[in-house]
Amino acid sequence: MKYYKGLGTSTTKEAKEYFSQIDNHQIEFEYVDQEDDDVIELAFNKKMADKRKDWLTTYSVHNYVDHSEKYLRYKDFVNKELI
Repeated sequence: MKYYKGLGTSTTKEAKEYFSQIDNHQIEFEYVDQEDDDVIELAFNKKMADKRKDWLTTYSVHNYVDHSEKYLRYKDFVNKELI
């Protein structure tokens, strides 16, 4: 297992391999309703720091994004990946 902090961590060979299959790795974000707005607000609004602290305590290693899916709601990204 290798930890990737960003694309700069990748070797040239790894980067070429990854980007040659970009269609297999790309996930489109999907806006559905107000819930998507609400989680973006929770994650980034400076005035919601206390609620954000409570939200961060809900993190679970077992709740993660399925990277085989082609579409991802904003609320799922925020609650499963960004957290």
